[in-house]
Amino acid sequence: MNAPPSRSCARSCGAESTWSLYQRPGERWKASRVSSRQGQPNTSGEEATEERAKSLGRSVRYLHFACHGLLDERLPLNSALALTIPERPVEGQDNGLLQAWEIFEQMRIDADLVTLSACDTALGKEMGGEGLVGLVRAFQYAGARSVLASLWGVADESTAELMRRFYGHLKAGKAKDEALQAAQIEVMRTPGLSHPFHWGAFEIIGDWR
Repeated sequence: MNAPPSRSCARSCGAESTWSLYQRPGERWKASRVSSRQGQPNTSGEEATEERAKSLGRSVRYLHFACHGLLDERLPLNSALALTIPERPVEGQDNGLLQAWEIFEQMRIDADLVTLSACDTALGKEMGGEGLVGLVRAFQYAGARSVLASLWGVADESTAELMRRFYGHLKAGKAKDEALQAAQIEVMRTPGLSHPFHWGAFEIIGDWR
């Protein structure tokens, strides 16, 4: 079994309407490959803004974020997806960090699946009777019927391969949980990617169908 990369290394690497926003340079080719299978519009680089994400509305069925994830374990509502940071941030305006509290308050979607292809996006903090609060809960509240999110820091290459295979199986008609399982098995059998670090981070939360 191949040894996993170090956590610090992983963190430095990140007719149906579908939208893909991606900001990590190493993931540009990943989103392009996913897009070629799904036919979705892509928003990348400087265009992958917080404002654009908030304005997507209820017409998008599949929403894919490929960016850096920022986990705040003490204040989980501050956990964020790092999109394009403005060159000259203005106080009171969007700063490029799509935080959980902003998703709760400002996003309303009607998505069958939101994919958070970034580090630690399935994590949060237990908040009394509220359960686990973080990015996943925020997108569920905003209107996502299911969220694909990660339990630890992930590496670009293996995540790219996992996502490519996942969307391929999804397009072929598999349920979301079956598509993820099939993709994980295939990545596990790929030379150099057999360690669970590479294929085990992502889970489906919500409607698995």
